[in-house]
Amino acid sequence: MNIVLYGAGDLAIEILDYLRKDDSIKIVGYFTDEGRSPLFEESSKLTFFDPFNKFDLDAEIILAFANPKLRKNVLEKCHKSNLRLATYIHPTAVISPSAILKPGVVVFPYCVVSCYSNIDAGVMLNSFVGVGHHVRIGRGTVISSQVDLTGHVQIGDYCFLGSGSRVAPRKKIGDESQISLGVAVIRNVPSNTIVLPIKNNFIKQ
Repeated sequence: MNIVLYGAGDLAIEILDYLRKDDSIKIVGYFTDEGRSPLFEESSKLTFFDPFNKFDLDAEIILAFANPKLRKNVLEKCHKSNLRLATYIHPTAVISPSAILKPGVVVFPYCVVSCYSNIDAGVMLNSFVGVGHHVRIGRGTVISSQVDLTGHVQIGDYCFLGSGSRVAPRKKIGDESQISLGVAVIRNVPSNTIVLPIKNNFIKQ
């Protein structure tokens, strides 16, 4: 499988490190909307590659950045250009046979995705994420490391959950909301909301 990394930051370096250990994957190059990244090229030994100017591209795209708003724009751009999104699951992850993972999902080491969960396109699960049974995670959402999503949780599109956050059973987080590091979500969160680790912690964007 040929892969183009969409991103050139620290997260891209981390993903690249995992991909290079898989002999079935060939890294074609990287791409950013800002153009070339000399520092990234020096550390990654990858060359800049524009997938939008390559017709009949025999490669798939991995979104290697964590900003959900940018992920929204890039996913729409890839869809319009008929570019294929790669799904990558680290070999240490445990995925239930009944779970549904749509194209472009990236699963980092030691994640668990439980039965009947549904993970939409372009979602990223960082290391040690626990996805409980019957969980739904919306398109382009980023789940940081050591997040615990308990049973029947629903996460909207293009959300961001900070490291160590937890969501109580059957709670819903609306589209494009952000949950700060270490927050315990014990009630539903409206769309376009920032949740901070303080009392009465909803802030409307």
